[in-house]
Amino acid sequence: MNIRTKKTTTAVRKRPAAAKETIWSKFDILFFVIILGLGIFTAISLRLKYNSQGVALSRETEKIRREIHNLEREVEFLTTQRESLTSWAHIQTRIAQFRLPLQQPKHNQVYSMTVNYEDHGLNRIGMFAHQTADTTTTEAVRGVQ
Repeated sequence: MNIRTKKTTTAVRKRPAAAKETIWSKFDILFFVIILGLGIFTAISLRLKYNSQGVALSRETEKIRREIHNLEREVEFLTTQRESLTSWAHIQTRIAQFRLPLQQPKHNQVYSMTVNYEDHGLNRIGMFAHQTADTTTTEAVRGVQ
């Protein structure tokens, strides 16, 4: 008679503990590689994003610099034009061109203005202007004719 015991299927299907550890270590390595790949992908994506933003900002900066340059040229042109139009030679030419009969102002046409800067403890400057005209003559009462 044969006394050998028969192996059961559960005993055959069981893996040793060392085999289980190797499987889990493989999953750990795979998980680590996936996380490392995601980190590298994220770093590359962020670098490309910030590089493209830098290029866009440099283009916009150059556009604004060109606009500033054009505005400075326009300001220079307008300043030169204003100086030429307000020069005495130009004013004399216009007076002669339109034959303007210029004369000295009458004494009731001249106003004096006093400006008082007062600070009543309010830590601000208030400007009070007072206009006065010389009304001592009868022309001022009747009005300018």
